[in-house]
Amino acid sequence: MMSKSEYIVEITRENNSLSGKMQKVKNGKNDTKDTIFDPTIFLIDLYKKDTNHLLANDVKNVFGFKFDNLSATHDLMFVDILNKFIREKRSFDLYDLEKFKVLFDVNVDYAVYYKIATYTTDDLNAKPIKSENYMPYLYHSDNAEDIFNQDIKCHKYKYICNDITEILFAIFHYLMMNKYKVATCRHCEKRFFTNSFKNMYCKRKSPYKKYDHLECEQAVRNICQKFKKRRDNLYGRYMTYDKDNDKAYAFSDEVKPFTDKVKISPTVANLKEYENFLYVTHGKKEI
Repeated sequence: MMSKSEYIVEITRENNSLSGKMQKVKNGKNDTKDTIFDPTIFLIDLYKKDTNHLLANDVKNVFGFKFDNLSATHDLMFVDILNKFIREKRSFDLYDLEKFKVLFDVNVDYAVYYKIATYTTDDLNAKPIKSENYMPYLYHSDNAEDIFNQDIKCHKYKYICNDITEILFAIFHYLMMNKYKVATCRHCEKRFFTNSFKNMYCKRKSPYKKYDHLECEQAVRNICQKFKKRRDNLYGRYMTYDKDNDKAYAFSDEVKPFTDKVKISPTVANLKEYENFLYVTHGKKEI
């Protein structure tokens, strides 16, 4: 008799940051190391726009585990839902969620947890010790509206899946339940899921050379700080060595379009133009 493998998908929200974890369980035991993933970019990065398919159909290894290929029907259905997220630029409602469940006809068990704080002490005069634990709120939810409509702050979703279809379903389900929508990162210009359009950057590493160890938002911050220091240095040198200050004033006029452009849209292309202006164009000019 073949032993059955299950895949446990946990999606947790802590301090306004979302993380995902995958476990492969065989005969009730963890069969491999946990795989960490980012639910806000995972599905987007699987999608191959040029072929209009999910990457899951082109590889034998997702999450570090081998799966059978996604069926052509489910592939198209997932892509259609993803494109709907992108096209409509809104979160899905409960009606969308119910259609989604019926459409895929999958039987994914899941539990929802919220975090509760408790305080304990062995000494009445001592400061209580705070501990936080995850408590189950709702199991096997056929009544998803309890969470969806009441603004309950659930911290963790745990799904038990049997194949790649159910795993992808689980991630989509979480994003729908928690009213995520698709935005475009101001820096790398790739799409990502967010629960607020106030979040302007994704969690990917920056594609900007020498800053590719940083996430997009931090990379932009560091690059702009470096450019500001260079800009101020050039302006100061022009003011110091040009008696009439004509070069300093001319430099201010020249640099303004670059700073304005980067402030509005700090893309890789715009930042490289600005860098070229500061370090090449004005790197060669005599003071």
